[in-house]
Amino acid sequence: MNIKKIDKFLRSKIVGLNYKHLGRGAEGVDCYGVIYYAYKLMGVTLPEATEYNLNGLNGEKSVFCERFSESFNITLRPQTFDVVLLQKGQKLFHLGLILPDNYVLHCLSKTDASVTALNALKKFYDVKAFFTLQRGD
Repeated sequence: MNIKKIDKFLRSKIVGLNYKHLGRGAEGVDCYGVIYYAYKLMGVTLPEATEYNLNGLNGEKSVFCERFSESFNITLRPQTFDVVLLQKGQKLFHLGLILPDNYVLHCLSKTDASVTALNALKKFYDVKAFFTLQRGD
């Protein structure tokens, strides 16, 4: 896998896409849509997720967490193309795709998909976890 070529390819296909709630492709993306579309472009189909609340009622896992954990495991050593989960306050969560040199491909509500340094995002969000794609043995 040539990381630089994949990085350049993903940036060319995703950066600048319009924000679209529940968007999953070239017509627009939301933060999970960036992850979903990027992995689709890399030949990996992720489960659909339409509910983003990470905490269900009474503290049980939400549908999003359950579906996300079908494809990803938490990692303490994130690598390129892993996913970062960011939190602001008690409820606002955001996802992004780790790119080379600690940049993040992401899309915020009402903005186009963009690339931002992880350290810049840390000024507004707390890093809650990193996730790596589950790979078959």
